[in-house]
Amino acid sequence: MQRWSFVLGKVLEMVLGAGVIALAAWLGLVLGVQTLPVALPLTNYLLAAGVAWLLFAALGSGAFLIASCFSRTALSNALGAAWTILAFVLDVIPFFANSPLGWINPWRHYFPQEIVATGQVDPFGLIVLFAWLVGGAGAAVVIFDRRDLA
Repeated sequence: MQRWSFVLGKVLEMVLGAGVIALAAWLGLVLGVQTLPVALPLTNYLLAAGVAWLLFAALGSGAFLIASCFSRTALSNALGAAWTILAFVLDVIPFFANSPLGWINPWRHYFPQEIVATGQVDPFGLIVLFAWLVGGAGAAVVIFDRRDLA
């Protein structure tokens, strides 16, 4: 088996797993609101779940990129988790969030309240999240394929 195909297989697992989680959350909402006397915009919530799926995949792809650089599982897991947490924290600190590089933070492009209220998604945000997904996975494939695994 080629190393690149192994990494792409893991990326596919991660993307599908993130999709299952986002879809399960939305289905739980659909089932849960059946007892409520009010109607919710469930299609808008589905759209928010779709963007959450892309956010999870983008963050996971960044973690794959980090993991491709290290041989030790514990270290790559810790740094991958740190990446997700640090990106979130930096997005809520105005000094970093409003900086010129703040727009590349995946968390900056996920506004579920706005999606539910308007039923619209910022296309630029989708592009950034998709770029993280494809760029992170692509870089992970290249790095892992060229690494000495010893």
